[in-house]
This record gives sequence, structure tokens and C-alpha cells, in this order.
Amino acid sequence: MPNPATVDAFPPGRDQHIHATVSRPVHKFLIGFIAGLCAAMFPRVTALLLVSDVQESLQVLSLGYVLVSVLFATLIGAIIMIMEWNLAKEPRTTFMAALGIPALITGSVNTIDTTKALEQQMAENQAMVHQVEKLHDINVIRSGDIQPLSLLERAPHSDPLWLTIIPVAHAADDAFTTQPRYRLNPSIQAAPSRYVVVLDKSNSKEAAIARAAELSQRIPAQAIMSEQGFLIIKRGSPVDRSEALLEALRIREQFQLQADILELQ
Repeated sequence: MPNPATVDAFPPGRDQHIHATVSRPVHKFLIGFIAGLCAAMFPRVTALLLVSDVQESLQVLSLGYVLVSVLFATLIGAIIMIMEWNLAKEPRTTFMAALGIPALITGSVNTIDTTKALEQQMAENQAMVHQVEKLHDINVIRSGDIQPLSLLERAPHSDPLWLTIIPVAHAADDAFTTQPRYRLNPSIQAAPSRYVVVLDKSNSKEAAIARAAELSQRIPAQAIMSEQGFLIIKRGSPVDRSEALLEALRIREQFQLQADILELQ
């Protein structure tokens, strides 16, 4: 069986008995550099391909990240050159060895970076929502268990049961409000509390049901009983805080009601 040829000797070809290998340190460095650069740049390039053209304010691949990626790839190339100094191996073997740990590191770093960016964005959104609530004097009502005071017709579900997972809610059954369906989403995402708009309050069960019937002529309304008393809420799927706030502002302006928002526990 012939001895393995090396790329350094420029072999004429490869067959099932001859495997091209590299041993020169400069070649090892280049392979490690390319592997490190691929590990650093590939996650961001993939994200760049998924970004819509209209989202121009979203900076995925910055100059700073490119420079750090080049430095990172240089270090990986130097490490591979030292570890495999004059050691004859196939290029793909060296490349896979150089790609493994950097891929894990850059994957973890990108995940942490995405999580921190999401946390910062959530904090900014919450600060803005609090300012709007304070400016328009919108109360956020927090309550525990909520019980409906009148039955509503169940909204039909066309999806099979195994595709429609409805989370358990303290607001109970189909008499309350249409609960949002759970959709499998493996991406990093915020999990905020859910809110509904409070249209009015009443002192008794009968008054709450009557008020809900009255408001239903203009707005889909539902009477409920909570720890804060008898409330009339806008019927529909619970939404996040900012959407509920915007809906409360719209109802105040359009229907002249003192709308607040209710946090579902």
C-alpha cells in the first residue's frame, strides 16, 4: 500500500488508496482561520438572510462584530497551527477539528447577545407603556381568580385537538373569553402577562350583567366577578400590555368610557 501523499508535494490525484494531507504550519493556520471565521460569521449571516428589507434599523452584522470575528478566527488558526505543527492530516479532518469548539462558543455568545437585546427592548417598551399609562391615568387592575357571570357560546375550533392546546386560565371556561392558542415556537421570545380591557365596574352581579348587556350593543362585553368586585370587560383574546393599553385609549376616545386594563394572573 503506497504511502500517503501530501498537498505540500502537489500530488497528481486522489483515489481510494491515496489521501491528500497537509502538514505545513501556514496551511494549518489558513484552515483554522477559515473554520473560525465560518463559526463566527455563519449565525449572523443566516440571521441577515431572514431579516426583512424594511427593518433597516436592525443591525445584524456590524463592523465591530466583523473585526472581532477576524480576531477570533486568527486565534483559532494560531491554535490549530500549534496543535498540528508538521502533523500530516487531511484538510477536512483539520477543518472539522477547528470548527467544533468555536461553533459551540459562538453559538452560546450569539444566544446570550440575543437574550440581552430582547431584555433591553422589553425594558424600554415597559418604560414607555408606564409613561403612557401615567399620562392618560389608566389603571392596571390586578386580580386573582376571575369568574364569568354569564355564559357565552363556545367559539368553534376547526383545528384538531392535538394541534390546539388551550392553556388553563383562572378566568375559567368558555364563558370568559377566547384564550390564545399555543403555537410551537422554538425561538427566543418574551412571555409577558396577558391583559384585557375593563369597560366599567358595578356594585352587584345583576347590575354588572345588565351593564354588560347594554355595552354589548356597541362593544362585545362580558361581566365577570373578581377580587376587585364586579367588572365589565371587552370580550376577546387576552393581549399583551401595550396592545391592551392602545385598545383602552381607543375605547376612551371613541366610546367615552373610562376604560382601564386588567392583568390576568
